[in-house]
Amino acid sequence: MTSAVINKFSNLAEAVHKGESANGRLSWIELAVETDAQLCDVLRKANEEKSWVFRGRTDERVEKTAAFCTGRNGTPGGTASDSTALFLDLSRLASITEHIREDQVISVQTGISLGKLAEHLAHHGQWLPLEFSRHDLLLADVIDTGDGGFLETCFGGVKQLVLGMHLSLMNGTSIKTGGKIVKNVTGYDLAKVFVGSRSWLAIPHMVHLRLYSKPETTAAMLVPGQRPQDLISLAAHLISTGLPIHCLECFDTRLAHKNEEVAQLSEGFNCALVISTKGQNLVVREVSSSIQRKVEESGFEVRHLFNDRDGSAERLCSDLVDNSKRPTLELNLPPSAMIYFFQTWWMQNGKPPWHARVGSGRLRLDSDGVDQRSSLETFANLLQKDGFESFAFAHSSPRYEFQVSRLPNLSSVSALDGVMSRLKRQFDPHGCLNPLVRFTTDCPIADDSISSTEQEPSKT
Repeated sequence: MTSAVINKFSNLAEAVHKGESANGRLSWIELAVETDAQLCDVLRKANEEKSWVFRGRTDERVEKTAAFCTGRNGTPGGTASDSTALFLDLSRLASITEHIREDQVISVQTGISLGKLAEHLAHHGQWLPLEFSRHDLLLADVIDTGDGGFLETCFGGVKQLVLGMHLSLMNGTSIKTGGKIVKNVTGYDLAKVFVGSRSWLAIPHMVHLRLYSKPETTAAMLVPGQRPQDLISLAAHLISTGLPIHCLECFDTRLAHKNEEVAQLSEGFNCALVISTKGQNLVVREVSSSIQRKVEESGFEVRHLFNDRDGSAERLCSDLVDNSKRPTLELNLPPSAMIYFFQTWWMQNGKPPWHARVGSGRLRLDSDGVDQRSSLETFANLLQKDGFESFAFAHSSPRYEFQVSRLPNLSSVSALDGVMSRLKRQFDPHGCLNPLVRFTTDCPIADDSISSTEQEPSKT
């Protein structure tokens, strides 16, 4: 990277690291952003220079992006010799701007770690139901993926916890969506569009979050089984009872080696279901007894996790998908379709290790980097014949680290797709923000700006 390019950005924020990709086609710089004004200035300059922009620290995305820098379109409007990428570290953007304890709402910058936020809330007897094994995860990381962790079943995940947010657009403008309380908001709830968008549309720098009272205790149990569809059916039944179940995670026992107690309790079984409930001591005892009764009435055995006072078994469920380097395939299916999936596709395609969150419809499988699109198309056609609607799945590809497709019609566009496509075209017309992500099938921006060696999709 030339000194002139370095100066353009290092004058706006501190340059922490810089370098070039292995193939020499991409120069990159990592900037430590300390204020929302700095963030807007950096994005404005990047938009002028038509440079790639990623939220997060430098990682393997350097080489992935460098692979795109071929032909005349090494960067949007640039050449292979002057391709640049910015990595924006928000960890210094970590202040708590307001905490209204009586309303159980907190306004906080997205660079704060979940551990630091939990520590602050614990002093006030409050709790944000986002828990992962890694306490150094930034709030921005969770907002980017939209994954609410093992508590998603009870609290609805990140989209239900975010009341409003402030974001920086690629042109350097800061916008607001939502508010501190739901009744003050009118119109579309665009916060739910930005949550889970992986900083592809804008970069969130402050959010208003819904809080809860910190639970006194937790009761956790494990239900082992042999067939995935049986445990999926049990989980759906438990949800239908209306009992306050906080964690309800099904997983392949081949993934249980990270937790010794879970591995021992599930030994000899192919899969297991972790169930937990939280709250006041008396309530937890009553609810856990009701859960155990329902499970045993369904013909399953309950094994109590007596050593799970620290929630380690629950966090195991987050660990199963915490390693982003392991290729995964994620499907969004209702319980009935999930059961059908295990009876058909899973049996016919090598029975890959899996993890399911029935309450939110998430089903993740180890993919070993194999393109499963054609086999999933066959499964989607079977679903459609049996009366199921199309479903979405997320996967990696040679071009993208995260791509969303819809089946059985890969060119179908949902209402959400349309909103995201219009926002992308209006606020990031050069496709600079996170070009390794693709959410919609009718937004060719990333294709247009990445490479001239591949055929561009038609524009209508």
